Amino acid sequence: MGFYLYDANGYVGDVASNNGLMMMSDYVLSSTDSKSVKELFKEGCTSVTKELIEDLKSMSCPDKSIMNSILNLADLLGKCDTIAIISDGMTADSENTPEGEV
Repeated sequence: MGFYLYDANGYVGDVASNNGLMMMSDYVLSSTDSKSVKELFKEGCTSVTKELIEDLKSMSCPDKSIMNSILNLADLLGKCDTIAIISDGMTADSENTPEGEV
């Protein structure tokens, strides 16, 4: 099972596997001060801005796999219209997602 990126128009692309998203989220949340990046990983959605994309692209992770996932996400965000939503494609709303999890 994996996680996918959606925007106002629907599916944008594949983000990462469960484990990949967990590792990326742990790294990103401990390594950035960017409010919009933190919002995306804590809430599972945020408005798409150039700042959000630039903040992700400017990150530097020593783990190549995590860094590739971050850059993939940044590229997908560049294709989004207005809003970005990370979802497993099955959870309909936040009531079904444990607090603090994307």
